[in-house]
Amino acid sequence: MFFTKECGFHHGYKFNLALLHMKQHNPKKNESLLKACVVLPTYNEAENIESITKAVFATQSNIPTHQLYVIVVDDNSPDGTQEIVKQQMQQYPNLRLVTGNKVGLGDAYKRGISFAITTFNPDLMLQMDADGQHDPKLIPKLINLANDGFSLVIGSRFVAGGSTPDFSIWRKFLSILGNFLVRYLGGIKHVKDCTSGF
Repeated sequence: MFFTKECGFHHGYKFNLALLHMKQHNPKKNESLLKACVVLPTYNEAENIESITKAVFATQSNIPTHQLYVIVVDDNSPDGTQEIVKQQMQQYPNLRLVTGNKVGLGDAYKRGISFAITTFNPDLMLQMDADGQHDPKLIPKLINLANDGFSLVIGSRFVAGGSTPDFSIWRKFLSILGNFLVRYLGGIKHVKDCTSGF
């Protein structure tokens, strides 16, 4: 059986993350930590990537069940994003960089998830934006919900507690319309936010 849980979060323009619970498992205290991979696609994120990866790894102290791994997928950013990540890899042994040509966000996520599965065989897979829209401080809450048995946890803008106060009216309209089309044409009406990416 497949269970979903959508959590509403209000963090100014920061909305949220999609977390996939890949294996049903409740760790015992004496077992080694499970693995959770966070995929961060980037393109020209030199201004943000250092603070985002640092913030993601800072949440580790609030996650007693999982070891975090961060996979940055950079599509040859000309602004030096890759160089910053390579420097950070010296500080964070669980940080990896996947590079490639700019094909699009969906392709970047697919490459990052494929790399994570092949390299780490994670128990949880997370995705989030690297531009600061998704608050890394929410990662422990999302992992806790997955530990409670949910197969998919989505940080939603369209449930109680979720919002997009910094969106223009036009952007809100496009977001609601796009989400409506995905929900109803895709046959997943029970999911309130199909396009948050968190």
